[in-house]
Amino acid sequence: MFERFSQDARQVVVSAQEQAGALGHNYIGTEHLLLGVLAQPPDVPAARALRTLGYSIEGVRAAVEQVVGPGDPQRSRFGHIPFTARAKKVMELSLREALRLEHDHIGSEHIVLAIVRECGGVAAQVLVQHGPSLEDVRKAVLAVTAEPGKPTRGPGAPAGARTPAADEILALAQRLAAGAPVGSHHLLEALARTDGSMGGQVLAALGVDAEAVIGTVDGLDVTTTSDVTAEQVAAGRIRLWVEGEEVRLAVADPALAARARQLVAVGGGELRGEGPLVGPFIGLHQGVVDGLDAVAVLVAPDEGEPAPARTSLRDRLRRRSGR
Repeated sequence: MFERFSQDARQVVVSAQEQAGALGHNYIGTEHLLLGVLAQPPDVPAARALRTLGYSIEGVRAAVEQVVGPGDPQRSRFGHIPFTARAKKVMELSLREALRLEHDHIGSEHIVLAIVRECGGVAAQVLVQHGPSLEDVRKAVLAVTAEPGKPTRGPGAPAGARTPAADEILALAQRLAAGAPVGSHHLLEALARTDGSMGGQVLAALGVDAEAVIGTVDGLDVTTTSDVTAEQVAAGRIRLWVEGEEVRLAVADPALAARARQLVAVGGGELRGEGPLVGPFIGLHQGVVDGLDAVAVLVAPDEGEPAPARTSLRDRLRRRSGR
């Protein structure tokens, strides 16, 4: 995901670590991400939007210290500082916000929108304490988010481009896709869930509801349809399970198997994250951690997530496993 971060978004993460160290905190939370945004130059859109609403880095830092409490002034400001679960969720939601706006990168503005959407962290508490509502913050950020020369869809779209129901359905379909390519089945489920839309009322009149759509979709094989993508085929080849204290991840991909077989042969046997391979294996480990975090957001979402995101994935997974 971080490869999609713009330069200013990457700087926000760097600044967040610096802010956590300056406060003597041994973690990076949503509040440090907010401070990281406010630490950016005035020409960065997200920082400009927040300052327009009256937020300052000094005022937010003081509010954070009041909410969280003082840190340890002797704590080292260097080295790796881990993200909290909420901060990780904000990172994941920033990708969803970028996708929702049809942007091909993740900027600092998407991080702020994700903080607002997550709405349960210290950053959101501090934003509300200053006066403006989270909705005010969202609107201010969206106002500076439109990319010059590129049509903007969703919030802020030109009048007449789409009906409000169409915008709602498309946004819901993206949430239902949860980072995967949006398919016709996501649009159909979103349509069935949008009771006030013309399409939703037509489906209801025909006796089709969201649960019926889900049940039928789960009984079909996407690889036999035109909704299949190369990414979905690759994801379908991955299996995850646990044996004792070992997490097992298997990828049934002939091309990857051939490449891995060659590397193992050149390395003289099983490869481990030791010695000169520490660096790349750290990347492999972090990729697994990030993947499990993304799965956790879906399987056990916070109550703050929209209702469609809290549908019973457990039942759906069990139904598919027994297919």
